[in-house]
Amino acid sequence: MVQSINGCVDSFSYVVGEPSALSVSLNQVRAVDCYNNSTGALGSTVEGGTSPYVYIWSNGAVTPSLDSIASGNYTLNVEDANGCKADTSISLSNPTAVGVGNLSITGVACVEDANGSIQVDGTGGSTLLGGYTYSLDSVNFTGGNLFVGLESGIYPLYIRDNNGCVYDTLVTVEAADPFFITSFGPALDSGEVEYLLEYGDTLTLFADLNDTTGAVWAWTEINSGALVDSSLATSLVPYDGGIYQFTATNASGCVQDSSIVVKMVKPRNAAAPTAFTPNSDGNNDRFFVQGDEKVEQILTFRVYDRWGELVYEGLNLDPNDPLQGWDGSFKGKPMNSGTYAWYAEVLYIDGETAVIKGAVNLLR
Repeated sequence: MVQSINGCVDSFSYVVGEPSALSVSLNQVRAVDCYNNSTGALGSTVEGGTSPYVYIWSNGAVTPSLDSIASGNYTLNVEDANGCKADTSISLSNPTAVGVGNLSITGVACVEDANGSIQVDGTGGSTLLGGYTYSLDSVNFTGGNLFVGLESGIYPLYIRDNNGCVYDTLVTVEAADPFFITSFGPALDSGEVEYLLEYGDTLTLFADLNDTTGAVWAWTEINSGALVDSSLATSLVPYDGGIYQFTATNASGCVQDSSIVVKMVKPRNAAAPTAFTPNSDGNNDRFFVQGDEKVEQILTFRVYDRWGELVYEGLNLDPNDPLQGWDGSFKGKPMNSGTYAWYAEVLYIDGETAVIKGAVNLLR
């Protein structure tokens, strides 16, 4: 109301306006993808006040938004054209690091095997949109967490979450303890490929291992499949050739073997003299079959005169025994001097027989 000096009165009204209150809010535009990465982003929304606005972040930035930032606490101060101020804060979280949860490694069973394995479970990181993937070369990732058929050695192991965050480390597939034959015999001479043995002689087989702990072994004859012995060393008297194999298996199932070919030599050393003198002087009085220790028996021994008449027959005779030979008589009468044919069937210690024959001079 206004009154003049003359008493005149008048009135009017006027409204004084003010801007709405200044406010600011923050929002997470993008989370940090991997542990300690600087891949987060924040945005801001300002309302009220009078533009233009001035932005001052706690990290020194002066833009309405932040990009490529690490985890942490961030505060934004906003001032409008009238000097009015507002501020707010937000926390940008840091994801847990991708790492190894459970890890199981199986070494190879035997030297030069490829049966080792690695089994791993990832932990940390992000699996909201899918599980972990795994790799041994950083190129080929798979959802399977078991790697098999591995040789011994050091392997790089990679674990990746669904954000692409990768953890890597080195793991070792252990080699097997060595297991091998240290000696084996009988030894062959240089250049030989088979061992020569006379039938009836002793064959000594031997082998040794670098480690016998928990191991089992045996000698077998391959052709027959017969078990020869379960000792490291054994002796036998074979009558036929064969292939003798030593096979050893340790506690891990590793197998070592070696074999030797034995060729049997069978000399047949049986014969009879070419002459005898049955004159009772105690020297060379009888005609008999002679042989070495490999002659078992004389199954049949016959002597014929010049006309083919059988003048002597002996059955199942011992070799080298003059008393089991022909005394030069026939039907109790001395035979005349002359040449006589003889025939013998000889049994050897290996069970084989052979026929020998010839002529003998009877001298009086």
